Amino acid sequence: MNYIIECDNSVNIGFIRESHLKNMLKIYNSYNVRFAIGNERITSLHDMKKKYLLNVKNEAFNYCIFKYKKVIGVISGVLENKKKSVWIKIFLLEEKFCNRGIGSNVLYEIEKKLRDSDFKIIYISVLKENVLGLNFWNKSGYKPIVVKNNENDLLKNKNYLILYKKLV
Repeated sequence: MNYIIECDNSVNIGFIRESHLKNMLKIYNSYNVRFAIGNERITSLHDMKKKYLLNVKNEAFNYCIFKYKKVIGVISGVLENKKKSVWIKIFLLEEKFCNRGIGSNVLYEIEKKLRDSDFKIIYISVLKENVLGLNFWNKSGYKPIVVKNNENDLLKNKNYLILYKKLV
């Protein structure tokens, strides 16, 4: 399998293929992930295919996180080339791989690759209720800039923080 980033001997980042969607779906529909992203409904395989394979814009990136060739997570976002900024939209790990340094290692390698490509800043939004997520991003050096109330139907009345980190 070809990976775009090799994080260590066992963890790598690579392109999402249709054969990965079922494993991604299990992660996506776990209770903790649905809570973390504010999605109260179960996501379908069709939704996953549409989101990660069919409606991908040029500036979007969608990758699987692998451990020993098994899908254990997803990272996706948008590159804003003119502003040299990145929005991470989704960064998920299967629950049993959390709090083991894997997410920090993956994020470090992603940041390094973006820095090497002259990107200057990364943004992420995190639900205010997602204490574990906020702790992860704070520990990784991300700082809050604003609290927002989401008006999206799916996340109605949920407050979230926009965090950022300068890549210097």
